[in-house]
Amino acid sequence: MRRDKASSVYKPPRKSVAAPGKGARSSRAKPKPGGKVSPAVAAALARSCTGSSAARSPSPEPGAASDAAVHDRHLLAALMESSPDYIYFKDMQSRFIRISKALADHFGLSDPSEAIGKSDADFYGAEHASRAYADEQEVIRTGRPLVGKEERVEWPDGHVTWGLTTKVPLRNVEGRIVGTFGISRDITSHKLAEEALSDARGRAQTYLDVAGVIIVALDADGKVTLINQKGCAILGGTETDVLAENWFDRFVPSRCREEVWKGFQKLMAGRLKSAEYFENPVRTLGGEERLIAWHNTVLKDNDGKIVGVLSSGQDITERTQAEQRLQTYRDQLRSLAAELVRTEEHERRQLAANLHDSVAQVLAAARIKTRELQSVLRSGSGTAAAAKDEQAAPADLASSLEQVLALIEQALEDTRTSILNLGPPVLYEVGFVAAVEWLVERTRAEHGICATFQDDGRAHPLDEEVSAALFRAVAELLNNVVNHAQAKHVTVGVEQVGRRPGVAGPARAGELRPNEAGPEIRIRVEDDGVGFDPEEVQRRTDLKGGFGLFGVRERLAYFGGRMAIRSEHGRGTTVELVAPLRRQGTEG
Repeated sequence: MRRDKASSVYKPPRKSVAAPGKGARSSRAKPKPGGKVSPAVAAALARSCTGSSAARSPSPEPGAASDAAVHDRHLLAALMESSPDYIYFKDMQSRFIRISKALADHFGLSDPSEAIGKSDADFYGAEHASRAYADEQEVIRTGRPLVGKEERVEWPDGHVTWGLTTKVPLRNVEGRIVGTFGISRDITSHKLAEEALSDARGRAQTYLDVAGVIIVALDADGKVTLINQKGCAILGGTETDVLAENWFDRFVPSRCREEVWKGFQKLMAGRLKSAEYFENPVRTLGGEERLIAWHNTVLKDNDGKIVGVLSSGQDITERTQAEQRLQTYRDQLRSLAAELVRTEEHERRQLAANLHDSVAQVLAAARIKTRELQSVLRSGSGTAAAAKDEQAAPADLASSLEQVLALIEQALEDTRTSILNLGPPVLYEVGFVAAVEWLVERTRAEHGICATFQDDGRAHPLDEEVSAALFRAVAELLNNVVNHAQAKHVTVGVEQVGRRPGVAGPARAGELRPNEAGPEIRIRVEDDGVGFDPEEVQRRTDLKGGFGLFGVRERLAYFGGRMAIRSEHGRGTTVELVAPLRRQGTEG
């Protein structure tokens, strides 16, 4: 087929055609793939590709028909020559019967006529050629156009391009389908830019998702426009659950909502500095509250207008709770130190008072009696009075000596009591279990409480330091029972626990679990007294009423032990102590 180079420029026919009306398009408007083809162009396409100039409508006047045909040919020639889109016509076997200059250039042909009789398989890779053939045959079979299909085009040399394609049935003047014609636009650059943008968005989203903080963006109304995975995890939902929700209504607790909203409005109005630090709680989808530390910055449009806020937030709930616990612990340690000083001074005074009121007084009385005896023995020896009372002297001396001996015995007993209060030798003489049993018996004898001791009958080879710490802990617990519990009964039990052969099995419900590392000793002190709230005692920092328990816990922790308290008001108290038989870090 021969191409007329002059046809690339449209020259209107000499006879005038209808002037452009109100809705006429500019002559510079580019054709769009898949758009409607004007009746005149469609007729020209049909006549050019089918070789027929017949029409269904009544034949116009000979002169007018000739002018219209010339006009249509010029329109088609201008379209095929100048359009940047790829225009092509194919027969029933999907072979080219005409292509535009842009498509010929795309194929690397010097003239569009070189494509006549060839198919896509002559220019494209087999996979794309097969898909294009299938699409065209479907259009021919159904008569339905294929509009705006995005295609990936593989070339024989391996490079890939992208096209946006529309294919419609090609009909002759009788309306019968004789092939297809289509328009494709190269959108490779657009597609690459789109993929690059998608990759950039993906990388940005990855950066957001790997961040260990909440990243959330709000629009001017406070609705969520962006949330990362960390934010979703903290809020306890998915991106779908969070996006488009009003942040303040949905995720800020009501008690501080107004204050947080006012801060947001100040940011939107530009009255607060960007990245200013805030802390406020958020409410998760599950109803839990988390404390978040925020840094905020405003988002602006191209005109510099503030359109939203971007915030990064770190969950500081656990850190804040840990700081509060640490501060409480520090306060308790300060109170413990002060209490230890007071206790030491009290013990000194008590010891001094005991020595003064008991041992010192008894010794003073013994001294007086001894001097009386000394005076009797020295005075009146050989006188008449002495001779007269000679028979009575032995009886008086014996009585005085008995009084002195009784005073000395009392002094010794008082001394033993003071020594026991300072550090009972029984602990080191007969062992831990016997010493605890002695404590229980002493409690029953001195305070009238029905005190019972139970043990598993096993030997407990405790380290000396562990033994002393546990003995003082039991003494402290019994002292609490006597002074605070108002109990009628108290039971102290000692048993060995662990998972080694021959050792008691796992803990029962509510008990401290045994340590897997080795055998331990478990001591349970249980009373039927008034009970108390363990959490309230542990929260207190002044240690009034809780000093003993805090001290017991700290001493146990030093040796790798632990303490559990179960108590309710009116239902008694059970305190359980568990410690390793040997101090952690020692051999054996």
